[in-house]
Formats: sequence, C-alpha cells, structure tokens
Amino acid sequence: MEIGDNSSIVATLTPADAGNVTFTSSNSSVVAVDAKSNVKAVGVGKANITVSFAGDDKYAAAENKTVEVTVAEYMVVSAPDLTKYYNGPERFVVIVTDSKGNPWVNQS
Repeated sequence: MEIGDNSSIVATLTPADAGNVTFTSSNSSVVAVDAKSNVKAVGVGKANITVSFAGDDKYAAAENKTVEVTVAEYMVVSAPDLTKYYNGPERFVVIVTDSKGNPWVNQS
C-alpha cells in the first residue's frame, strides 16, 4: 500500500448472526482500521491488523488472525516539456520528490 490508499479485509463468520468481528491495528500511525474493516494507509511503515471474534454465550471464541500491512514510501518523477535546439543551451531537468512532495536530493 501507499499513503492514502484504501482497502478492506473480508472476515466471514458462520452463522452470520453469531456476533461481532473486531479489527484492530497495531500501529494506527501507519494504518487505520474501522469497525467495518476499512483500512487506510496513513504513514510509512509496517503494522498488523488483527481480526478477532470473542465469542458469546452460544459460540466459542475464534482464533485471532493477523494480516501484515506494509505502507511504502514512493517517489514522484516529473520532467517539464522541453524544446531542444541544435547546439542550444537548453537542459533537460528531472524533478524527484517523495510521497509528501519533499525534494529528493543526493539520494541513491
């Protein structure tokens, strides 16, 4: 995932009316998850989303399941249009920024 991406986790409980499944993030500064299993990438890093069912008076608790999510930083490469003339002084310029719009300089 990249910052700003949205996704969801599908968890099926049988029977469907057996209770509530909960979703929790181990690092909400990387991924946020709501009660409806919507996941949003909010920062660079790794986090685990834990899916759990605590059970009730009719149904036993289920084993927790964990999904690892990695949110990667990405770069944006842009280059303005250029008209080059034979032996002209025009230079081709490439601009590289990170996912937040900060320039990448002296990077390899």
